[in-house]
Amino acid sequence: MRITVYSMGVSVLQTVPSSQATQYAKPIQQQKVDKGFVALLFAGGAASLFGSAVLLEKNARFFPAIYKANQVMREAEKRNQVCPAVI
Repeated sequence: MRITVYSMGVSVLQTVPSSQATQYAKPIQQQKVDKGFVALLFAGGAASLFGSAVLLEKNARFFPAIYKANQVMREAEKRNQVCPAVI
C-alpha cells in the first residue's frame, strides 16, 4: 500500500510506502475529561434554556396563544372562578 502526500505550496506529488508513514505515526494521547464539569455544564445549560423559555412565553410577539391563555387564567383567578378549560 502506498500513501500519497500532497503539499500545499508545492505542485510536486510525493508518494511514500505505508511502512514509512506508519514509522513516523504517533498514537493520539488520551485526553482526560472531567465528567463533573460536563454534568454541571449540561445542567446549567438545561436550566438556562428552561428559564429563557419561561420568559419568552410571557412575550405576546413570540407565543401569542400562550400569552392569551395566561391572561385569561389571570383574569379568571381575579374573579375567583375556575377556568372551564382546566376542568
